[in-house]
Amino acid sequence: MPKSLDDIETSSKNIFLFWEGPYSQQGTLKQIWVCLKSILLHEPDASLHLFSNTLQEKDLPNFTPVRWDYAELGCGTPLEGFLPLTRARWALWSDVFRVVCLWRWGGTYMDVDDIMVRPLPKTTNAMAACFLTEEQQATWLPNRIISGRYAAAKGRLAASCNFRLGADPMTNFEAKNPFLERWMREIPHHSPTAWGQELPSKLFSDAPEWSRHYVEPIPWCDLLYHPYDGGHHPEDQRYSGTRITTQVVLLEAEYLEAWPKLIRAYGFYLVKNHKFACHRNANPTQKLLNWAVQNLWKQFDCPK
Repeated sequence: MPKSLDDIETSSKNIFLFWEGPYSQQGTLKQIWVCLKSILLHEPDASLHLFSNTLQEKDLPNFTPVRWDYAELGCGTPLEGFLPLTRARWALWSDVFRVVCLWRWGGTYMDVDDIMVRPLPKTTNAMAACFLTEEQQATWLPNRIISGRYAAAKGRLAASCNFRLGADPMTNFEAKNPFLERWMREIPHHSPTAWGQELPSKLFSDAPEWSRHYVEPIPWCDLLYHPYDGGHHPEDQRYSGTRITTQVVLLEAEYLEAWPKLIRAYGFYLVKNHKFACHRNANPTQKLLNWAVQNLWKQFDCPK
């Protein structure tokens, strides 16, 4: 029988994943499988919940997706009876899903195109502080920005650097977190494109002292290595030498030298497989992230 919402308990060990889209493209199903296997490797005691009504059990050997519907998921939350119906825009709706699940049951949310490379950090209520360069800040405005002095950690960035919040990943959240509750109450009043980043950034900016009691903004690169900004802010000097970005093409030997330095300098526990690319060592030179994902895939026996 498919797993249901009744099987989920309040626990810091919960890890929530969400997929309601197609998975016919070559790399999509394999990436979902790699995501699951990487979590089971590094967090074997986690209570892992993949919500999906589209994935079939035969596609994920020995793993049962959680079947769900809107009314049941919203039951008992501030969005009960108001949960937005966006089946045609399920990727945007995932921004609601993570807030609801973490408020109801507590735990961690991550996207299925992430790959875990080490155990979860211990920090509770952690969200990504996406520190902005001047160019990025100009693009982000007029959306709200947050002063770096409200970050729980800054790496080696000056407090004058500003950030916005990112919603992938959201780590070790406590159930009934008041910031998540306020976030849910505001969702019906905002456009779906604002739910995941603009809205939490606005809420934090409006009441930073209050928000810091319930959210720990951590540099994004200490949670997730992502193509955005090459993984880390250019003024964060923890990685010495020439700044490596996802746009720099490396030989494999150069990658093998650079990657250990990068993973030691930062605390990220996830690597983003951007666009679900299926990396197969097609070229002797590739981008850093391509090399990283390709080598991580080699650890897992993915279904054909």
